[in-house]
Amino acid sequence: MRDHLHIKEWLAAARKEITQLEKKNCWSECLKSEAKSEKIIPCTWVFNFKRNPAGEIEWNYASVVGMLLYVSNNTRPDITFAVSQVARFTANSKKSHATAVKTIVRYLLRTRTKGLIVKSDRTYDLDTWVDADFAGLYTQEPPESPMSVKSRYAYIIRFGGMPLVWKTQLISENCLSTLHSEYVGLSNAVRNLIPIRSLVLDTLEQLGLTANSQLSDARYSKITKVLTSSR
Repeated sequence: MRDHLHIKEWLAAARKEITQLEKKNCWSECLKSEAKSEKIIPCTWVFNFKRNPAGEIEWNYASVVGMLLYVSNNTRPDITFAVSQVARFTANSKKSHATAVKTIVRYLLRTRTKGLIVKSDRTYDLDTWVDADFAGLYTQEPPESPMSVKSRYAYIIRFGGMPLVWKTQLISENCLSTLHSEYVGLSNAVRNLIPIRSLVLDTLEQLGLTANSQLSDARYSKITKVLTSSR
């Protein structure tokens, strides 16, 4: 969204459109053969259904996962981990994976009016947290599967109190201890932190600021206004 100042108006318009679609029962009407005789309200979304010989609606697992990845990377970071999990099985998906994808979609539908509010502390502090889960898939995956002994690391980098980079990933090698998995996670986090830190320090130097500087309310509002108008 280019102009965050109109986010309330945008949300109100989106909610109004969704409410109208639900009142008109468009989702079910579009599936009926006599839909041409019905008065369907205009909508910018287009739905195409493909049915198998039994009359059941078919859907492409990889396509839906791709849509969810787009949503998670842009407006819904709260589903990032869940989407990354179902994306692992794109090449060989099963009914259980399809059920998981439908669960994510239902979650998005029920929380379409919700969101995450992230506020800056108006500083230039760069913070990093790292954690690891040693053999976290043990008892979760079949014991004969190589994935059952895999560990996972996760980290988040914040700038000014706001999330800047976050990631979670399975460790490719088999860790032999909790310390081993923690060091792997720390190593991967630092690889991303060092170039970000250099960029922040260079930027502050060009602006004549220090890492310990804190913006006043007036200056913060002025900078926000300039950045918004420059988009």
